[in-house]
Amino acid sequence: MNFNPWVSIWLKPRATMKEVFERKPKHTFLLIYIGTISTTLNRASTSYIGDDFATNMVSILTLCLFLTIIGALITYFIAPSILRWVGTWLGGEGDNTRIRYALSHSLIPSIYILVFTWIPMLFLFGIENFTLLTPKIDNDPVLLMTLLFFGFIQITLGIWEFIIFLKCFGEALQFSAWKSLLTVIIIFVALMVLIFLFGLFITTISFI
Repeated sequence: MNFNPWVSIWLKPRATMKEVFERKPKHTFLLIYIGTISTTLNRASTSYIGDDFATNMVSILTLCLFLTIIGALITYFIAPSILRWVGTWLGGEGDNTRIRYALSHSLIPSIYILVFTWIPMLFLFGIENFTLLTPKIDNDPVLLMTLLFFGFIQITLGIWEFIIFLKCFGEALQFSAWKSLLTVIIIFVALMVLIFLFGLFITTISFI
């Protein structure tokens, strides 16, 4: 195949990963970091960070870029070990390096989201991307429709990105996308249980 992961990852994720495993690119962490920026901005937006933690665009973007470093480090160093550990229960065979390649290249859609939605949104909507009240957007039908359009693109690409990840991760551990999904579900449920138990522990301690 004419190898260009920025194009081929969309429709041929498994074939793309086979090429990636052979070529062993060196920009894994950079891809993870840039791809994670979109996720950080989404969380900052849904958390209305402009109301609670930062009051101007400079402070918001600075905080997001810092938090992205933490998220990228977790994705690069911790996530592969957890995914491989759980994946081997389901018969997967692979190593952390292959999983890092899968994680980094499955974030390519997030980079497209960053470039084609978040950057225009930051210019168009400013701090209202991160606040509960959006008077500027609410009073301008064109801005409102533009926001809804960008939101639709983000949701659509986000769903496709998850499918791409399942296939990339499946290729990394040599099993099906369904087993990839089961691996993610197991990790998610385990994480929710740990969070619940931690919250229960904190509540119990507070009453002692």
